[in-house]
Amino acid sequence: MISQENQGSSGARNTAIELAQGEFIQFLDADDLLDAEKIIKMLYEAKQNNFDLYGYRMDFVDENYIQISEKEKHPLSYNKPMSGVESLIQGYQPSSICVFLFKRALLIKNKLRIYPKITHMDIEFMTRVMLCAKKVIFKDTIAYHYLQRQGSITKPTTKEKLEKFIFDEVTISKLMKENIQKYKLTNKETIDAVKKNYNSVVWNLIWRFVSKHKEVDYNFKIKCLNALKDSNLYPIQGELKTSFQKMSSIFFNSERFLKLLLKR
Repeated sequence: MISQENQGSSGARNTAIELAQGEFIQFLDADDLLDAEKIIKMLYEAKQNNFDLYGYRMDFVDENYIQISEKEKHPLSYNKPMSGVESLIQGYQPSSICVFLFKRALLIKNKLRIYPKITHMDIEFMTRVMLCAKKVIFKDTIAYHYLQRQGSITKPTTKEKLEKFIFDEVTISKLMKENIQKYKLTNKETIDAVKKNYNSVVWNLIWRFVSKHKEVDYNFKIKCLNALKDSNLYPIQGELKTSFQKMSSIFFNSERFLKLLLKR
């Protein structure tokens, strides 16, 4: 058993990366469930084919571990080897780290660690992983069961925690954008894929402010907007993921109009 000062789930996972001895790493959140038989078969295939990253699918289950629904697929080629960059270009949207077998050497060689103490840390981390991974595969197989508790409330319980939770989206989008310089990206398709992902984080934040207009006060919204401007993340420039995002960003990018929306 490893004991350390509480550093959140990111700190625990980073310590696990450092101390692990196996060739591959699998992350598992508390209360969730893995299909061990499927994972073992995948692990064998990952090892035999020298994959850096082996992805699979998840579903959502109730407290009796009965399936509620399946998580939608990424818009990319399943069951076909590719590079991490190719997966980003095809449409992989960085999300949960729990649906991958990671070759530990990939994480160690590229110094890939999870950014500490931010919400949705997986999004930022998986962007960097994909930019480094040379051989990736996504399998159309459900092997991870994500527990959905009835009546659970994920919303932070204090104003300070809620604002931290929301402002983390600014931090995530900034970190994702910095990867263009950090990894010296020059290929337009790759750059556009990275932009599309961080632009969507920014759009989702603005949409949250507009659609949940009483959740936080106007001054905090402006604080976030100014932080986005300081990092050249607002106005939103470049591609977005959906037609609705693209259409609405025309209005969101008018700062004067957006501030009127945020004051409601």
